[in-house]
Amino acid sequence: MTRWERLGISLYGVFDLWSSSILAMYAHEIPSDPVHVGVNFLQLAAASGGIPLVVITNDGIGTLDLAQYQNQLAQWYGPAPSTEAAIHVHFIQSTNTLRITELWSRINNRHIRPVMESIYREINAGRYDPDDFIQRLLFLFLWVPLIQTSLDQWATLNNAPRPRVNQVIELPTVDRHHAYLNPETYGVEDKIIEVPEEDIEMILANSYSPSDLFPTHTPQWFHTRAMEIMHIMDFHFNQLTLQEVWTVFDQMLPRIQASYNTSVN
Repeated sequence: MTRWERLGISLYGVFDLWSSSILAMYAHEIPSDPVHVGVNFLQLAAASGGIPLVVITNDGIGTLDLAQYQNQLAQWYGPAPSTEAAIHVHFIQSTNTLRITELWSRINNRHIRPVMESIYREINAGRYDPDDFIQRLLFLFLWVPLIQTSLDQWATLNNAPRPRVNQVIELPTVDRHHAYLNPETYGVEDKIIEVPEEDIEMILANSYSPSDLFPTHTPQWFHTRAMEIMHIMDFHFNQLTLQEVWTVFDQMLPRIQASYNTSVN
């Protein structure tokens, strides 16, 4: 079990191999749910105007929905439809994709690891017990949205155009959208399969429930009560920061515990 798994949080990213840019990064509660990944994949495809010709993933269980839709959409809209799923989805270990491994390592060292270490300082100081059921739910309630916001910010920073040459792929590290709109400039072909946004939205509406599209990260009974307490105390998610979240946690915890007649062990 990794240190993140002990915290009950799973992190994963979607990367563009060619431009070495981050398409999206996500935080979810554990266990990793193929539904979450599938929804995120379709929403990303709708926002991007299509899907890549090939998806490479090292998770054959958590990405079952993703693989299904990648193959389905590639067969429906691709220039040369194929019945062979392996052509459009490759399940390999991340160590075989050096560029992505290096990119993820850089993100981890600069951004993710400091956040994780700050959480474990609270654990080691006895201020947070991840094995306490109610404390763990409150932690997920506050931290998953906060980490998601941080991931979005880190992705934006990473994707900012930089005037340098990536020695691994021998291509300028440029804005991904500019690169894909002008592939001939870089001597390559566009590998994006265009998919109408309304078709993707229809798949989302027909395949998933509202709770799948808007996950709460904690059981609904807990989420509802925590939101009520958050409102009473005048706390707001868009005002949470990595520095202040523990203050909010400490102030909300007694009220949450009183709601369920529990106490700190």
